[in-house]
Amino acid sequence: MSMLQMYPRLFTQPWMTHLVPTTLRVLVGVMMIYHGTPKVFEGTSGLSEALASRGWPLPWLLGVLTAYTEFAGGILLTVGFLTRPVAVAMAVLFFIITFVFHGGDPFGDKELPLLYFVLSVAIVLYGPGRVSVDQYVINRSAGSGPVERA
Repeated sequence: MSMLQMYPRLFTQPWMTHLVPTTLRVLVGVMMIYHGTPKVFEGTSGLSEALASRGWPLPWLLGVLTAYTEFAGGILLTVGFLTRPVAVAMAVLFFIITFVFHGGDPFGDKELPLLYFVLSVAIVLYGPGRVSVDQYVINRSAGSGPVERA
């Protein structure tokens, strides 16, 4: 069987289409935990100083909100609980980081936050995937098996 004949069977079947949102959500969640951990456990003084130097109001509060959005949001994304609200919060955070905080900076400084913004929007659009706490709650409340989504 040629690759051209195998492609539809391998990459368009439901098992593969349901794998993508779950994988995306877990990977972004783990990356957010990685980025938020130092801010939560070592402090946000560096971030707060950067915000203050650019004239942002309440830099300490914005630093704490950023740290916990990344860290706690990453944990919630990883397990798939409150997936869409958390992904919206992350999309807003990374939109601000990309287009406001790094607005006048070269593209190289915007590249990573822009990627996180796009991935967060994708999670909002795709949802949590089959393997998630959200899906478990939906299934229990419906009293049925796995819910198929288009």
